[in-house]
Amino acid sequence: MNNPVVKRMSLLNMGCRVNWTEMEQLRQQGVEQGYQPVGEGEAADLVVINTCSVTGESERQARQLIRRVVRENPGARVVVTGCYAERDPAALSAMAGVDRVVGNREKSNLLKWIEPGPRPPLESCPPAVQAGVERARVFLQVQNGCSQRCTFCVIPPLRGQSRSLPLDEALQQAQRHVASGIREVVLSGINLGEYGVDLLPPLTLAHLVEKVSQIVGLERLRLSSIHPADLTDELLAWFADSPRLCNHLHLSVQSGDSLILKRMGRHYGREYLCQRLAHLRTLRPDMVLGGDFIVGFPTESDEAFKNTLSLVEEEGFSLLHVFPYSDRPDTPAAAIGKRFHVPGDLLRHRSRLLREAGRKNLLILLRNLINQECPILVESVENRVASGKSSGFLPVVCQEVEPSMVGHILSCQIIGVNEERGIALARPLFPNQEAAI
Repeated sequence: MNNPVVKRMSLLNMGCRVNWTEMEQLRQQGVEQGYQPVGEGEAADLVVINTCSVTGESERQARQLIRRVVRENPGARVVVTGCYAERDPAALSAMAGVDRVVGNREKSNLLKWIEPGPRPPLESCPPAVQAGVERARVFLQVQNGCSQRCTFCVIPPLRGQSRSLPLDEALQQAQRHVASGIREVVLSGINLGEYGVDLLPPLTLAHLVEKVSQIVGLERLRLSSIHPADLTDELLAWFADSPRLCNHLHLSVQSGDSLILKRMGRHYGREYLCQRLAHLRTLRPDMVLGGDFIVGFPTESDEAFKNTLSLVEEEGFSLLHVFPYSDRPDTPAAAIGKRFHVPGDLLRHRSRLLREAGRKNLLILLRNLINQECPILVESVENRVASGKSSGFLPVVCQEVEPSMVGHILSCQIIGVNEERGIALARPLFPNQEAAI
């Protein structure tokens, strides 16, 4: 009897957490269809590259990755998908070694589209809203698409209008993962704050948080990035009412200057944001803030940048994603005259200042943890050194931990800070026992 041929599949991902979630779903489909997942750099029969198009730099990195994959895997089928594949399939199809370009609409059934045989109709390819699983946590994608029209962003036409996973399905998926032993569920989406607006009857993200928080056995519930305009009183109240909801919030702030925010089409100003954050801190004083920031949006003056920098400093944003502005095709911002663009050297200087401010805030938070008890979700253990995250998503390493603790919540005492790496150093309070949450 001949042994079955093992097909090896390598999945390479770029971009947002939604991309990571969708690729995990693809990995699961691949296993079901006889593929053996292999890591980057290992020999593969099929390589799928999930691209991002949020900035020009993202697309440049995607092309660089594609060329490297083709060079290192001369015998493999190379399939490119994701937002860049949706935005400019012709350019990617023309690249040497690319066998297939698959858009976002087909991504959820990608393997059926690239294998021999009849292709599924587009209508049978639903939004990719399944749960992505890591050993330590689950990213539950409950929303896809975006109905906002920010002047700098190309994502809405690539992802389509906002679509939400029905509440019952979201709860069933969350319950299934909690029952399997997952300690932390992360609600994610392209524009998570729009969850439920398209459902009948309409729901809100706060309603979803309420229902998921009630799942028996759930220990941590976390929100992925949300739009500041979606910080409703109803949602913020849950940070005080639910001990399971992590004291961490990542906001797509983009700028701290009200005029720049208006030109971005963001529908809120600096004063609104500061009021919302002040209210949040009355409910959860230990809140840890992350944020997305665009540096150098056209017409950004020195004063406008200083407003962004002071917002980061004064509000304590510590986990920053800083994006130097780049024109995206067919967006209103791309039509702004080049004389209003920030020069490249100044763009890099401002980006560095903003990252340094975020790092300074991070080190302050980490130092304040010294001698404190800090439960962490253990993500990995190597040589009995555990890496994990606090409820506030602060990075912690802990000595003398067994590999069996991966995916468990471990109670630690913070004993120091590695300032170069930006991580807290800890020792276990109760080795190999889960923390009481």
